[in-house]
Amino acid sequence: MKQSTRIAKDMYDKCGALVSITDIAKYFGISANTARRIVAGVPPISQGTGKRYFYEEVAEAVVRY
Repeated sequence: MKQSTRIAKDMYDKCGALVSITDIAKYFGISANTARRIVAGVPPISQGTGKRYFYEEVAEAVVRY
């Protein structure tokens, strides 16, 4: 199993399918600024009350970071 797949599954279990910068920061225990840098190349899914990102794309971005 790829590392991004394991991260994605665990992230989905804890945060759901759409994650915010705050969710990412809390999940990995990092600052919000670091979370923003990690997802800089990931297109947001929704921008209504805040940007949300698809958990699988975030997991892949984390592995690349």
